[in-house]
Amino acid sequence: MKRTVFTCCVAVMAMTAGSYAQSGYKLSNKISLPGDGKWDYSKVDEGSNRLFVSHSDCVHAVDLTKESVTRTIKNLNGVHGIALAPAFNEGFISNGKDNTVSVFNRRSILKPPTINPTHNILRRRPSSSQ
Repeated sequence: MKRTVFTCCVAVMAMTAGSYAQSGYKLSNKISLPGDGKWDYSKVDEGSNRLFVSHSDCVHAVDLTKESVTRTIKNLNGVHGIALAPAFNEGFISNGKDNTVSVFNRRSILKPPTINPTHNILRRRPSSSQ
């Protein structure tokens, strides 16, 4: 019985292996990015046709039409991910090493001061008297 189940599992895996390998995606081009360090999440901004790539202590803004880096947001601390808020024309970068969030303007890609959410009023708990 165990041998039959094992044989069936191997047969199913063999039949489906080809479908996973043929995803339809292919590498069309490479864009080199400067710097050393670890890479993490990336985010596409469809409105501006940019790709934001988190890279250790900076975020690269890549123009996907020109296929080149247009700006780099520097002096970050352990970048993880990027979130975009098109309605407010802002982007947010999570800095994992110091638990802060950096806010930037999506059009100019300029970074104002960093927010420390541990001191933010939104993180305060209501008192028990309320």
